Amino acid sequence: MRSHAFVSLNRLISTGMKRHVYARISAADFSRMLADLGWPDGSKFAWIYGVPPARVTSWMHGEEDIPPAAFLVLQLLQLPGAQQLAIDHTTRVAQPTDRERERRQAFEERKREGGADGQR
Repeated sequence: MRSHAFVSLNRLISTGMKRHVYARISAADFSRMLADLGWPDGSKFAWIYGVPPARVTSWMHGEEDIPPAAFLVLQLLQLPGAQQLAIDHTTRVAQPTDRERERRQAFEERKREGGADGQR
């Protein structure tokens, strides 16, 4: 038999616990704002925002909803000095994973062997 707390929690989860509905930025506007920042591929934004680049790419293509906080961060990054502040902060706090270090090392090895683009 299920406890009352479990049933109540399950009901909250199934009906949603949202308290607000946020307006969403469109994929086209998101992409334009990234381009306006000079980050058209979204990879620098992904690094600063703390998500995989593939996630930002999916936002840019309209494959996933863009979180309201991502829109806010994009707006804040337009303020004078904000981009450099975000880059400096992320440089201090973001440590690459072992997988990322290995990926970078392999890329650098390919560059040494086959040229600047890492191709042979």
